[in-house]
Amino acid sequence: MKLIIQINRIAAVATDYYTGPEDYIAAPEGFDIERLSDYRVVDGALTLPPPASVSRAQGKAALIAAGLWPAVLAYVNAIADPTDKALAEVALNDTQDWRRDSLFLNSAATALGMTSAQLDQLFVDASGIVF
Repeated sequence: MKLIIQINRIAAVATDYYTGPEDYIAAPEGFDIERLSDYRVVDGALTLPPPASVSRAQGKAALIAAGLWPAVLAYVNAIADPTDKALAEVALNDTQDWRRDSLFLNSAATALGMTSAQLDQLFVDASGIVF
């Protein structure tokens, strides 16, 4: 299968025999046609943006697998303001889903020295965890 690319997005799919004038790339292994509109082409590579959210269990499991769970707990425990600390504990322990655009999660990631790309990868890793 070939993917016809226009303005860094997949515009259409074609058979392997396609040789038209549009820019195209071969569909990579594991290509998920159901997420066709989610894919982007960045520097010639097909990428999927991270999921917008993962379950709390998936997020915790990804943090544990990455060796970051103790640092996250230390970060929350070090929050001096009682209200901010309580809100951080709610975000960490009581929400059903962790959102990639969460102010708390992004602040915690920055405090732990994570880049935006590393946080994206953590969400990708978390989304693949099935309980």
